[in-house]
Amino acid sequence: MATKKDKKSEVPTKEEKKVKVKGKNRSGSTALKVVGGAIAGAAVGALAGVLLAPDSGKKTRKLIADKSKQKATEVKNKVASKVKKLTAKASHKS
Repeated sequence: MATKKDKKSEVPTKEEKKVKVKGKNRSGSTALKVVGGAIAGAAVGALAGVLLAPDSGKKTRKLIADKSKQKATEVKNKVASKVKKLTAKASHKS
C-alpha cells in the first residue's frame, strides 16, 4: 500500500503531462480565438455598414461629423455643469 510520500514522489504519466500541456495551450488559443473573432466581427460590421448605408459617402461623413460635434458639445456642457456644482458645493463646505 502506497503512503502519501510515495504518491507525491510519483512521476506523472504521459497522459497527465498531455492534459497539463493541453490546458495551457487551450487558454492561449482561446484568447487568440476571442481576438480573432473580435477583429472578424469588426470587419464584417464595417463592410455591412458600407454596403447598407442609405446615403452617399460624402453625406454620411457629414452626418457623422455633425452628430459627433453635437455629442461633444453635450458632453462639454454636462462636464461644465458638474464642475460648477462641485465647485459650489466645495466652497459652501469650507
